[in-house]
Amino acid sequence: MNATQWAALVYAAAAESNGGGIASDIHFDPWVFLAQAVGFLVLFVILWQAVFKRVGKTLDARQQTIADRLAKIEQDQADAAAAKEEMERQLADAQNEARRRIQEAVEQAEARAAQIAADARAAAEAEMERGRLTIEREKNEAILALRAEVADLAVDAARRLIGDTLNEQQGRQIVDQMIQQIAADE
Repeated sequence: MNATQWAALVYAAAAESNGGGIASDIHFDPWVFLAQAVGFLVLFVILWQAVFKRVGKTLDARQQTIADRLAKIEQDQADAAAAKEEMERQLADAQNEARRRIQEAVEQAEARAAQIAADARAAAEAEMERGRLTIEREKNEAILALRAEVADLAVDAARRLIGDTLNEQQGRQIVDQMIQQIAADE
């Protein structure tokens, strides 16, 4: 109902109260109604100013608090996602670093093994060369000893054949010359 209809209703009620009718049956007094309506409006304005605005402010503050909390939750979720991505990146970096270090250690171990093998080969070759030189030296010593023995035997045999006229120095010279000739022919 709008204000015009209310006014018409109040007017009709007032008219009936003067002449009787329904308004007088229910004891409707338009002035009392008007006073009650004005009192209600005054009370409504006072309540609006005192209570409803405060309740509205409280509800607005509560709504803002909820919105702020939701925004904080969303920000925290975004921060958590970023932290998770950062941790995953750091984990991947750590794994890559570990793989690189393992590869580096393997390469160093292989290089060390190759160095040890090369050192062992060099040592074996050096030992073989020393052995060859020792054998060569002993062979030469044995040849010299054998030559001396052969010379002694040859001088002794020549003395027996020729007689005692051949002295030892002359016999050795003859044997040495023969040995040198044999060595040159080889």
